[in-house]
Amino acid sequence: GIGIYFLFVRPELLPEDIRYMNLSDAQKEILQSLASSWLKNVFRVLGGFIAAAGILFIFLAFNSFRRFQTWSWYTAMLSGITSIGTMTVVNFKIQSDFRWWILSLAIIWFCALVSNVFEKRR
Repeated sequence: GIGIYFLFVRPELLPEDIRYMNLSDAQKEILQSLASSWLKNVFRVLGGFIAAAGILFIFLAFNSFRRFQTWSWYTAMLSGITSIGTMTVVNFKIQSDFRWWILSLAIIWFCALVSNVFEKRR
């Protein structure tokens, strides 16, 4: 879902981007005219990577993760830290409007890892 948002929906600049950069209206207009097409492509690439990570997570969850293969748990842990973990930290750092929603996704990821450990012990 996040990948689709970045691929097709996300505007080049969000209100929180303007707040974080502390831009005046004139500076915002200049930035949009200079960087709009570049930012659109950056977010398309980012959306593609996010969607690919989601597809891989789903594959991992339905295959190796459910069979309790140790390597899959570590893969899910490391990829989660580097993806949703990093995204969560950065969104809190920039005071994003979406930070709590993104934190909820990180909590779901963490709960899946913990749940897998308890399931394996049963």
